Amino acid sequence: MSTSRRRYLRIVNIFITLTVLALLATVYLTFARALIFVPGDREQFTATASAEVDLGNDESSIATTVLSQEFEVSDTFDIRAKESASKKAGGTVTIVNKYSRNQPLVRSTRLVTQDGKLFRIAESVNVPAGGTTKVFAEADEEGDSYLIGATTFSIPGLWEGLRDLIYAESTEPMTYERIVSSVVTAEDIAAAQDALQKKITQMALDEFKVQTPETHVTERMLTTGTSKFSTSPAEGEESTTLTAHLKQEFTAVSIDREHLGNFIKEHLIGKLPDPNQFIELIPDSVTYSLTSLNEDRSKAQIDAEASAWIHSQSALPALEMKQLTGKTLQAAREYLTAAGVPQASIELSLPWIPLLPFLENHIALQIQ
Repeated sequence: MSTSRRRYLRIVNIFITLTVLALLATVYLTFARALIFVPGDREQFTATASAEVDLGNDESSIATTVLSQEFEVSDTFDIRAKESASKKAGGTVTIVNKYSRNQPLVRSTRLVTQDGKLFRIAESVNVPAGGTTKVFAEADEEGDSYLIGATTFSIPGLWEGLRDLIYAESTEPMTYERIVSSVVTAEDIAAAQDALQKKITQMALDEFKVQTPETHVTERMLTTGTSKFSTSPAEGEESTTLTAHLKQEFTAVSIDREHLGNFIKEHLIGKLPDPNQFIELIPDSVTYSLTSLNEDRSKAQIDAEASAWIHSQSALPALEMKQLTGKTLQAAREYLTAAGVPQASIELSLPWIPLLPFLENHIALQIQ
């Protein structure tokens, strides 16, 4: 082989070698990545999501319509007599009549204790001969001195000869408390409505469970439609009972927890500063509620919340990536030890080349 031919082949070989080396360098610079795992803490991260979903029947649907039905419930509630406070002491007294004739007493008739404390009856009464009559009596003046115990009262307005035969006595201490009539209030109506709402919701749940035993129907899967609530008697009227009636429409919607979990997981990861922070959803942390249905029940508005364990960003050490570029694994480990993270581990995308990438943005940190 001539000298010129050998020289030509040498040049070709050098060119091929340089080309291969350049290609390998380009591949290395392009695809070389290093992930540095540093030990650190994890923390809880919670996110909420709201979405309008189609109520389909295919396997990928988050929600499907199950049933829609109207329910009715009625009940009667006791109206208790209300208590109020007064600035004057008072209590029930018994008027005793040992005389042979009935004794009428007008409202405000005076009753006086042995030590001179004055009370007045609250209404007119007619005490039968040889009998007794109960009536409410109130102190003539304010003050705690009238909070007396059980005692006997004289009636100074009677003829003196009758005072030993007609008198008053009490068996309970006087108080500031007053019992007023049983009047229907807004609070009574609200309590009745709340009780019926709980009752009709449970009725709907029980019925839907019977009709669809394969579906685990819960209150979170119910949404209400039109409703009508009425009571009798009306607010402000005097009565010892309140009758209430509630008619309400319910729709049950089945939620696929797996698909909902995937949806909230994607939403949660999207809210993290770094997607690599995500570790896992916390079991049973996914909660949801059905907030509305459109008119033809083809779409539902769902609010969901979930919590996940994530790598704490605050645990990431302050490292200068340019100090790691191009270093061997041994040199990189020595730098990490000096930086205070001797437990760090390094993962290379091209493990057959034991060098860290030469580009800073090809080196990343991740909490382990």
